[in-house]
Amino acid sequence: MRSVVAIAIGLGIIANSNPGYAEECELDGSVTERYIPVELYLGADWDGQETIRFPEIDKEQTKVDSSGNVLTSHGKVRVNGPVKWTDPATGKKLTAYERWTPQKDGGQTKELIGLTDNQDAIGRYWDERWKK
Repeated sequence: MRSVVAIAIGLGIIANSNPGYAEECELDGSVTERYIPVELYLGADWDGQETIRFPEIDKEQTKVDSSGNVLTSHGKVRVNGPVKWTDPATGKKLTAYERWTPQKDGGQTKELIGLTDNQDAIGRYWDERWKK
């Protein structure tokens, strides 16, 4: 299994146990798409299959940049799920991951992350900061 060894949630900065993988894609001009597994976002183990799954997770992670510098000095990001969520605007029932991000005031901000309608990317369904 490939295991994600570093992740910067929300920044799109990634690393995995095969360091040459990203370099090969960057140097190959014919590559127009990349499969980025949900497991990478979650910091979970990935078996290498290009299949969208919703693995169970309840994990805390430190946010880092591409150099490994810690970005959040006031706590860790927690991701758990999957959970069922009903969009209050549409009534649509969705599968999501809860993401709790620490704030400078000691509180946490909750976001819900899941698959887009066309099932080809993950995105934010809801963010409690939108209420403000």
